[in-house]
Amino acid sequence: MIVTVTPGAMIGHFLRLESAALPASISLNEAVTVATGKGINVSRTVKAFAAPTVALGCAAGWTGKRLEQLMQEEGIPFEAVEAQGENRTGIYIMDPKGTLLHEVVDERFSAGPRTEDDLLALIRRRLAGARYVACSGRIPPGFSQGFFKKLVDLCRDANVPCLIDARGPALRWALGSRPFMIKPNEQELADFAGETPPSDLEALPDYCRARFDIGGAGPENVLLSLGPRGAILITSREAWHVCVDEQVTGNPIGCGDTLVGGTLAALLSGSELVEAVRRGVAAATSNLATDSPGAVPLDLYRSYLERTRVRIL
Repeated sequence: MIVTVTPGAMIGHFLRLESAALPASISLNEAVTVATGKGINVSRTVKAFAAPTVALGCAAGWTGKRLEQLMQEEGIPFEAVEAQGENRTGIYIMDPKGTLLHEVVDERFSAGPRTEDDLLALIRRRLAGARYVACSGRIPPGFSQGFFKKLVDLCRDANVPCLIDARGPALRWALGSRPFMIKPNEQELADFAGETPPSDLEALPDYCRARFDIGGAGPENVLLSLGPRGAILITSREAWHVCVDEQVTGNPIGCGDTLVGGTLAALLSGSELVEAVRRGVAAATSNLATDSPGAVPLDLYRSYLERTRVRIL
C-alpha cells in the first residue's frame, strides 16, 4: 500500500483553449474537473499502475464533499479529517499545446491545530498497512511548519520509507528527520539554496549533496526533477541521469507528482531504485499528453519507457 498525504487537497478545473489568444469571456464547460493536490495526483498515478493506494487529507465544507465525490468517482480511496471553511479550488487555463497561461487558486482554506493533530492521528493509523508514504504540497494556514517533520518521525518510528515533496521552511524542518527521499524541482532547489544552481548536469549531484547532506543528517536520496531534461537520482555516493531520448511537449502540470507516483509504484512491485525512477520518468512524460494531473495513458507510457535512458554521472 502506498499512502499519500495532501494537507491542502483541492478541486482543479483544467481548461485548454482552442487558440493561444485569451478570449474576453471564458466558459468552463469544456474543462477537465478533478480532485487534485500533489499527493492526490500521486495516488492517481499509483492507481493507473494497479497498485494499492489510499489518499489522506482534509475535507472542509461543500467543496470538501464535492472533493470526496470526485475521488469516489475515480475509484481512488480517500480518507479525510474534517476541517473548517472550504477546500481550495483552482482554475488552470492553458493554450492548445498545454502551456499554462493563467492560474487562479482560491487559497482561503485554513485549518487549525486540531485539524493537524487529527490528520497526524489518521496517518498513524494508516501506517500499519503502508509500504511507502508520500507527503506532498503546501502546508495550509493553521498547520505548524513542523508538520512534515512530525510525519517523517511517525514513518521512521513505524519503519515506513517516507518521501517528501515540499518547499521552504516545511522542507527544512523535515530534512532533520532524514526522510527516505525528497523530490525538489530546479526552482525549489534554487529557493532552498538561495542562488541559481549549476545548469551542468555533472555538477548537480555534488551541489545537492552539499546543500541537503544526503546520507548524513539529511535525506537518504534526492530525486531532482528537471522538466524536459528528465530527472537525477542522487545518493550519498552515486548519481544517475534519467531521461527520455527525445523532446516531448505538453501540459507539465502534475508531471512531478506522476514521477513520484510512477517511482513508488515500481518500488512496490519490486524494482530497484534506479529502475523505479526510470519508470517514473516514463510515466511523467506520458502525463504531458493529458489535462488530468497524475494521469498515465499506459500505451504512451510503454512507448516512452522503451526510450527512457539511464546514465551514470
